[in-house]
Amino acid sequence: MPPLKKKTNITIIYDPKLYKDKFISYSKYLDGNYSSLNIYGAEFEISTFDHIIAKLLLINQIVLCLFIMFFDKFERIKNLFPEILLKILTQSRMMFAGAIFFVHYFLIKRYEYSWAFEVYSNGKLIYSTLNTKHFPGYGTLIKILNDLKIINK
Repeated sequence: MPPLKKKTNITIIYDPKLYKDKFISYSKYLDGNYSSLNIYGAEFEISTFDHIIAKLLLINQIVLCLFIMFFDKFERIKNLFPEILLKILTQSRMMFAGAIFFVHYFLIKRYEYSWAFEVYSNGKLIYSTLNTKHFPGYGTLIKILNDLKIINK
């Protein structure tokens, strides 16, 4: 009887807000096609600091948008701005509110998500979205596992 081949542990640490479905899909695919792999998953937790920054940016976004939308209601504040700026603000308030919304939206996303999809083989990092800034397709992941002699195509 031939000796049993030792199974390789593949651990995927992922951002649960972005990649939970991807993790499930990848683990089913790898588990179904490669019996030599044990697939594990763990959720990547973003720091408390990043949570706080995201919430502060959201509050800031709401306050700024409300301020711009109702700018003409604040008489004391209106006196602080030059007349030309007041005219631009009152005529283009929707454009300014939209610009603030989109800038803050992308800033909030930077702090709200980790963008992590880290793949480890027996504790060794073999693929990182945090390093590459790209999400791996099935082919990329299979190629890496094959190149490292973890699986045979």
